[in-house]
Amino acid sequence: MSGHLIVVGYDTWTDAVIELLRSSKISYSILLTDKEAAENLRSEGEEVVCVSDFNEQAFRDAGIDRADAVLVATLDDQQNILAVLTATDIDETMTVGTFTSRERDGPKLRRAGADVIVNLGQAVAELIAETALTGAEPQQLLEEILAEETIVELAQPAQVTGEGTESHEQSDAGIENDATTKR
Repeated sequence: MSGHLIVVGYDTWTDAVIELLRSSKISYSILLTDKEAAENLRSEGEEVVCVSDFNEQAFRDAGIDRADAVLVATLDDQQNILAVLTATDIDETMTVGTFTSRERDGPKLRRAGADVIVNLGQAVAELIAETALTGAEPQQLLEEILAEETIVELAQPAQVTGEGTESHEQSDAGIENDATTKR
């Protein structure tokens, strides 16, 4: 991949995302509001932009001009909606993925411009069920879910499948994927 991914926010789930990005050798920066987390991440060699608000300038500082995708990874759905809106206001063709902690916020995130929405509650429930049924380790299953269906997919440049083609697919892991061609 020649581009860049912006990870917005830093919460409980973000460590797994960053670990996956590190192992995938994908270029990324982390945009967050937590000063202590920013200092810790910088000390680990991460490219971090710490801001008070996820506004247009914050996204520009994080490198949205060179980004192929934005992953909004906070556990605050209202903050996610604002970040998705801001990213798509800057570049309406930007591929944006996000988490949602409440199913009712999925449609709002979709209207804001999110292409991929991970419903954390559904994904965790399916992860627990899969672990119980197969005996697999939860961490291994989580890494497989993230690797196969979200982060790596987001980081790849969009593929043109036809002007205006649209479909919403729900995967087995609580991930709603909008195949709308933006680019």
